[in-house]
Amino acid sequence: MRDCFAVIAAALMILAAVSASAVTHIVDGSGGGDFETVQAAVDAASTGDTLLIRAGIYEENVLVIGSFMTWIGEGAGVTIIRAAAAEPAILMENAGISASTSTFRSLTVESHIGNPAAVVWDEGYGRFHDCELAGDVGGGEIWGGLLLENCSAWHAYAAGGDVSSFIGNCTLSSLSISGVYVFGSGGASYWRSSYVEVEDSTVGDVHLTWASLEAASSTIGPVSGTGDSSGCEATECELGTIELGSAAMDLRNCTVDGGIAVDGWLGIDYWHAGDLVLVETLIEGGITVDLVMLADSPFGGIHIVHSTVVGGINYSVNCDDFFVWPCRIRSSVFTNEVELPSDPSWWWPVISHNDFVGGFAVPPADSVYANISADPLFCGEMDYELQECSPCVGAGHDGGDMGVYGVGCPCYSTVESRSWGAIKAMYRQSSD
Repeated sequence: MRDCFAVIAAALMILAAVSASAVTHIVDGSGGGDFETVQAAVDAASTGDTLLIRAGIYEENVLVIGSFMTWIGEGAGVTIIRAAAAEPAILMENAGISASTSTFRSLTVESHIGNPAAVVWDEGYGRFHDCELAGDVGGGEIWGGLLLENCSAWHAYAAGGDVSSFIGNCTLSSLSISGVYVFGSGGASYWRSSYVEVEDSTVGDVHLTWASLEAASSTIGPVSGTGDSSGCEATECELGTIELGSAAMDLRNCTVDGGIAVDGWLGIDYWHAGDLVLVETLIEGGITVDLVMLADSPFGGIHIVHSTVVGGINYSVNCDDFFVWPCRIRSSVFTNEVELPSDPSWWWPVISHNDFVGGFAVPPADSVYANISADPLFCGEMDYELQECSPCVGAGHDGGDMGVYGVGCPCYSTVESRSWGAIKAMYRQSSD
């Protein structure tokens, strides 16, 4: 115990010494500060120091070697660091120093026409607040994390194992997050995944490589990914096409314009990697899931509640012997054919109170009840709210409405439910 306290005391003393020795360097291109160029201030600074960069345009390519500092301007568009040559405007070489942070506040960094890099680094963490980044920003060859708040950038990226990044109230043209390939002892090798959280932001497109995305209250373009640990969790978002390999997906109160595709294989210990959860979500473009399963682990569950899927579902699983958590589809509207695995020996479906327009390939009758095949009477061609006279109104689970949006307009027309014929006679039962 005494040794533990001694270590903590020594660490606090070191921290205090570093804090006490930190220096603020003033950069003023007109000569009113300590330095007239950013590079001169960087060369004189040490880890923990602050660069206070006054208003002006600083045309230079800044190289930082092994130091982590705080950079503070007088405002985006007021303090501008502009690349003078076809190299990164700011390049931080921190090889072997992965646990430190560089912070940038209230400034603009502009890349050169011959090189898109605005601020890049090889290892460490970059934090940006109230910045305008006219170029690419990011880091990580072995370990690199990224935080952007109230910023704009062309392309943001981060790579590193077990690293979290955050994007808040930003506008990005694109975002890439990736894990890293690690060589372990005894010749073993493996991937270490990364994670990014996006809130209140607009992102043109996102690419994940052995990484996961969590988004809230954001507008995001196409989401694509490779690697079995890629995943997407979103709440109250508008998303483009989602194409991920062997990923878990959890979308709540979202719209997806372009459909969802999950295509890959799952090996040992990728728990719930093929799960698909949709709650009060609209999918335009259908859902395609094509998975090859290996080993005895729970994969590939479906949970769809109060959603609307335009384009139907095609759900294919190629497997031997494993446990899959139940399929649950309730109170939703599907406007094209729905194809689900017909072998019930390895799953427990609950499929009730839905409108399947265009057909439904189903498991045995005891797991399916109170479903219809009818025109849902949407309010418009691209408006998926229901007319007051829709057969989906009040026909959902526990008396709710089928679909995601509920009633949104008066009754314009009445279309009698189309009979399912033999399928409907075989599978429809009385509601509860």
